[in-house]
Amino acid sequence: MDFMRILTDFPDVFGVVLAGGASSRMGHDKARIRVAGEPLILRQLRLLSAAGVLRRAVAVSQSPPTGQLDEIPPDVGILRDEQPNQGPLAGIERALSAIQPAETHVLVLAVDLPRLTPDFIQSLLLQARPGIGVVPSLAGRLEPLIAVYPVEARAEVVARLGRGEGSVQNCLRAGLREGWMMEHPVVPDEAVLLTNWNRPEDMTS
Repeated sequence: MDFMRILTDFPDVFGVVLAGGASSRMGHDKARIRVAGEPLILRQLRLLSAAGVLRRAVAVSQSPPTGQLDEIPPDVGILRDEQPNQGPLAGIERALSAIQPAETHVLVLAVDLPRLTPDFIQSLLLQARPGIGVVPSLAGRLEPLIAVYPVEARAEVVARLGRGEGSVQNCLRAGLREGWMMEHPVVPDEAVLLTNWNRPEDMTS
């Protein structure tokens, strides 16, 4: 699928693809699964560009699988986990810590979401406000790995990691209570966009 470039740019948003998972249920590196001949990791980076996100990076484990980063464009940053096996919340913290002074939000995008579109991403970005991010919710469950995080979220993320609390769901529910995150209920027509590939059988559904 080719993406139509959306004309609106978001210079205050840092886009990060999370690709540090072990892919244990899939059995091999999800980042290099091909969709229409293109590795998922490159597809997600291209998706960010099409949505108007100007600065992009990939968050990876301390020792990424062989070949995972071979095709990453030179203008894309690499954020390596500082500690092993801390889950996606650690990748989100690395993204928030790498934000530049002119940037106010981080758009986090999991590598294993093959049906997302630039329009859906932009719909989230347009809802973000100073100090407030946006997370989709589907059937009452938050979708924290396609979400917009304000830089103000970092203190909560760091505190939870320091306590050994790695649940991204719990972190974002705290954000909803504290006011630095708002919820975007997903309508039925959007639900398919949040399809993720965790197991080989997911790729045939």
